[in-house]
Amino acid sequence: MSRIKGPYSTDGIYVFAKDNFMFAEMRGWGGLTGGGRSGMRLSEAEAEEVQKANAQFMVDAMNEKEAREKATPREPLTKEQCEAVLGKARYDESEREALRRAKEAREAAAPVPVVAFPKPCPRCGKPMRTVQKMSGSWSECSDEKCDGEAP
Repeated sequence: MSRIKGPYSTDGIYVFAKDNFMFAEMRGWGGLTGGGRSGMRLSEAEAEEVQKANAQFMVDAMNEKEAREKATPREPLTKEQCEAVLGKARYDESEREALRRAKEAREAAAPVPVVAFPKPCPRCGKPMRTVQKMSGSWSECSDEKCDGEAP
């Protein structure tokens, strides 16, 4: 896979790479000048300045990154280094199963916080509570014999 190479430049809303190759364009004119919920209602001059500043920021960041990479070239990883990195990221199914069981045990052992709701249970009239576990939260009757749920 080839990489777009610098030096990078801009003429306002377009970003160019080496050999005058245009690879990016600043967008969002309607969001800057438009109305409505997401529109910022900027004048055309203000919107143009925003887009030019964004393009220049992009060019400056990419030129700085390329200069940093040229100053500190990276050597390719050796086979041993690759194996060391990949070995830490791999684990077998038995480890996954052990992690799943440990998570279930933590959930089962965690205390269930009870928060009284202003509305009573629609079935028995006792206060409702919020149950919060790692898998989510829901409302239920505080009476364990009742199977009422929050509407």
